[in-house]
Amino acid sequence: MYKKRPLKTLRNLTNYVMPEYVTIPAEPSTRERIKSHLRGGERYDDLLQRLVNEYEEEEPANRE
Repeated sequence: MYKKRPLKTLRNLTNYVMPEYVTIPAEPSTRERIKSHLRGGERYDDLLQRLVNEYEEEEPANRE
């Protein structure tokens, strides 16, 4: 027999912390380029952190 389960309501999720997300506007082609650099299981946040770290490690003369 089918066993009824309680619905997931806000009351049932009191210990669940919602992560904070932001939206970064980008062209679809840019999103696809970024997506192509994701490594297995990597999140967009992980990728963006990695790219920023690599950028910040570059010599300032290489940026111009």
